[in-house]
Amino acid sequence: MALFGIILVGTIFAYTVFLKGTTLVGPVKSSLLASIEPISAVFFAFLIMQEQFYALDFLGMAMILVAVMLISLKDLLIQKKKDFYKFISKRPRHLSSVFRMLLLIWAPFAKRDQ
Repeated sequence: MALFGIILVGTIFAYTVFLKGTTLVGPVKSSLLASIEPISAVFFAFLIMQEQFYALDFLGMAMILVAVMLISLKDLLIQKKKDFYKFISKRPRHLSSVFRMLLLIWAPFAKRDQ
């Protein structure tokens, strides 16, 4: 009976809920969330099972967090760039081509209020 519970809840239900969540939030965000899963497993192993961890374990967790942050920042920068190009494309057509070129060069360095 316990094996049936592990199979049903731990595998089938969890995988089905993960796939449904992926359709709701998108593949990039769900993969970022899935990459945090080992860190949560380590945290709960320490909290519940009183496991001991060494410096190498913490280094691995830090590397996972840095990778997730880099991917998130990359996606954020790409989204801001798309938003800026939409903003530029909605400007009146009478802007000179030189002015538009300057705006496009300035775009990566622009800080917009959130």
